[in-house]
Amino acid sequence: MFEIFKEFYKGKKVLITGQTGFKGAWLSLLLHYLGAELIGIALEPRNNEDLYNLLKLETKIKSNFCDIRNREKLREIILREKPEIIFHLAAQSLVLDSYEDPYATFETNVLGTMNLLEALKDSDMDTILLNITSDKCYENNNVGRDFQEGDALGGLDPYSASKAMVEILSKSYSHSFFSKSKIKACTVRAGNVIGGGDWANNRLIPDIARSIKAQQEILIRNPNSTRPWQHVLEPLWAYALLAFQYSENYDNLLKQDQQSFEHAWNIGPNSENVVPVKTLLDIFISNFNDAPDIIYGEESIKNHYEAKTLSLNSSKIKSYFGWEPRLSLAESINMTASWYRAYINNQDIEDFSIKQLEKFIELGVNSVHS
Repeated sequence: MFEIFKEFYKGKKVLITGQTGFKGAWLSLLLHYLGAELIGIALEPRNNEDLYNLLKLETKIKSNFCDIRNREKLREIILREKPEIIFHLAAQSLVLDSYEDPYATFETNVLGTMNLLEALKDSDMDTILLNITSDKCYENNNVGRDFQEGDALGGLDPYSASKAMVEILSKSYSHSFFSKSKIKACTVRAGNVIGGGDWANNRLIPDIARSIKAQQEILIRNPNSTRPWQHVLEPLWAYALLAFQYSENYDNLLKQDQQSFEHAWNIGPNSENVVPVKTLLDIFISNFNDAPDIIYGEESIKNHYEAKTLSLNSSKIKSYFGWEPRLSLAESINMTASWYRAYINNQDIEDFSIKQLEKFIELGVNSVHS
């Protein structure tokens, strides 16, 4: 599949929104490695520690620093660049931040996405759109069942609700406007991702990495919360696969009953990767000889709801396109820890990250389902 991807993406004009974020930066590195011509729309990186800067992505992608809430500027860039593929990742992506500023969360995630959809609706472009949402878009009653694409959408916290709204919005535009156009759109729901270069506040791995770097005690809230942990390269490879399939095999998907077939895809790890926070932390910390003490406790802010259990059923993408996760839980965590260890030790992060990407690709070279 790697050689097929290289042929498909070579010279392909690809737009990534949110290229200055954690997932967007890794996706930019992957698609640049595959030979794509990259355009980006995002807020400017905040500091030198941002992965966008560490990977020297300013030399790999034509970045337009623009807020997706700016409807006219967003439309201008899209109509000017005419991308063949769009990966829409730009979002306010943190649950706790959504409590602090719910208006900005809904405005960015919902209206920002609508601005993108409107620009495409008014164009005559032949474009594939992957709208990246979240596993948190499902109505979660903590029943412990793996969510499937046709399950009810919902969300009690503002972030989760915004992502459910984006799903509904995207489906509405697909049926109302894109069905008779050349726009081929789907949504993608990925589980919790880990990997080097994530520095977001109030997120498990970044908080741990900062504590290790500063040699400060590690305070862990909700150590028993269960999540489907996966390395960031797992869903990114699936995104690239879906864009390829929507380009090459869309007619086969159109044969499905349009009223029942969901153009939505779960991307989650195998069941062994669905473990509590404490299990992930124990493996991560074992990679550091001088890690500070850990303090466990139920430290969530009162009245700030966050689901205790969450996992995805990814059988659909496995059945349709043969996608399979490549990394075990331990491999995913150790790969992440080694990145932060390299960063703390002042290694060349651009080179280190490319080598991690190459190692990940090599795991699938001899695999039929890669």
